[in-house]
Amino acid sequence: MRVSKRAIWIWSVSRLLKPAGLMVLISWFAVGNLYVYMAPQKNLGDFLENFVVLGKWFFLGFSVVLVFLIFSAVSGALYRYWSLNYELEDADLKIVRGFYQKEESYIPYKNIQSVDIRMGGGEKFWGLASVLVFTSAAGDKSNPDLAEGYIEGLKYNNAVVLKNELLKRIK
Repeated sequence: MRVSKRAIWIWSVSRLLKPAGLMVLISWFAVGNLYVYMAPQKNLGDFLENFVVLGKWFFLGFSVVLVFLIFSAVSGALYRYWSLNYELEDADLKIVRGFYQKEESYIPYKNIQSVDIRMGGGEKFWGLASVLVFTSAAGDKSNPDLAEGYIEGLKYNNAVVLKNELLKRIK
């Protein structure tokens, strides 16, 4: 089964709002506003006229970088969407990640200790959730990185159905 298409948006935005992307976005906005408001002015003086011309080139440069960052964020999110699958098999939960380097995880139902549903702020806005599967090997349940299985980008209703189905199968 595949995760929700809404996950593409949240993954794209989260990649774009990392520090480097955020810095380029703010710089693009600031330089663009300076250029838009100062360019129409006449008789600014040599220094400010050179500043306006330089601002135009900075704005164009930041625009190119911003387009590249947006493309990178969306393509990364699409890759993440198309490379994550999960299946409920007879004896275990199968999670498959990746295209070129496939990573298949099989979690036997008999080893599953608990199943949690997590929703972050962005996930809550888009109606998405993540399902975390903990086995007896995972020590600290408060740390989601220690989950044996992690399926992200599910619609909340589908996450609840998956959790209930897993809990039914482990008994």
